Amino acid sequence: MVTPINLRAFKASLFRGGAPLCAPAQADTEVRPYWVSLNTRKTYIAVACAKEEKSYNSYMIPYFYIDHFYLGSLEIHVWGFFVALGIITGALIAIKRAKIFNIKSGEIIDFVFWLTFGAFIGGRVLFVLINNGFSLGGVFERSGSGFSSLGAIVVGIIITFFIIRKRRILPSVFLQIFAPVFLLVEGVGRIGCFLIHEHLGRISNFYLAVRIGDASRHDLGLYFSISALFGFIIIIGLKKYQKIPTIAVGWLSIIWYFVARFLLEFLYENGGQFGVVKYAGLTLMQYISLFVILGVTSMIIIKIKKPRRW
Repeated sequence: MVTPINLRAFKASLFRGGAPLCAPAQADTEVRPYWVSLNTRKTYIAVACAKEEKSYNSYMIPYFYIDHFYLGSLEIHVWGFFVALGIITGALIAIKRAKIFNIKSGEIIDFVFWLTFGAFIGGRVLFVLINNGFSLGGVFERSGSGFSSLGAIVVGIIITFFIIRKRRILPSVFLQIFAPVFLLVEGVGRIGCFLIHEHLGRISNFYLAVRIGDASRHDLGLYFSISALFGFIIIIGLKKYQKIPTIAVGWLSIIWYFVARFLLEFLYENGGQFGVVKYAGLTLMQYISLFVILGVTSMIIIKIKKPRRW
């Protein structure tokens, strides 16, 4: 049975610990509703009733759902709020780091604007392309929502290439400024994903899993945030105490992000209501991560063997 329901009402029922759309099940299983749309922020979703083995412990994160809050009469969505907070915080850190290389703050603001603009366009276009079939109406539809981090990263890399060529900035300098900042932006922005449970993964008894009805699942929004923020703190801390050379900051940040992303993507299910599409056991993001990791590693090896000014 598949029934369209209102998303907020459904998630509110889960918060109360109920599963009113499905009948009770046997003691060793539970029949619970779960949404089948990849875009969990749509106004309406499809809900199906299915049996699953119970999988939870009393120490997991209890279910909650924070979609928006109000400042006076102004409604603010938490996902957009934390993404904006991450970008603003990242821009301030980038301006501070740019002073080391005598780059003016105006140039950094210009870089941030174009990187942000391109990332949002790329993220939106790829999401529509994968999930809805590409059309201009789908990309710019006001009632639609959804964002692909893979699309944002790909377009961001392309824009970075053109910025470096146009402004004649050394790639190593650009990376030293923006690569660790990217970890910070990712870490803060993903808090918004966690608060709306945008990236639920496999059923698990792990302590950081989130209880959904009578089961618990990995919440990759939380894991992405923790790994990125932890990486930012570690790398900047190592540089501050002169444990690594300045030139290593950018490369380490890139490797940290893509290695963490490659590993965490294994926590997604392969297809299904909570899963993502995998090809030969890997997601598209994992293939991109492998490509970047191998590429960066090769460049570092070449740099070590044949030192030159990048």
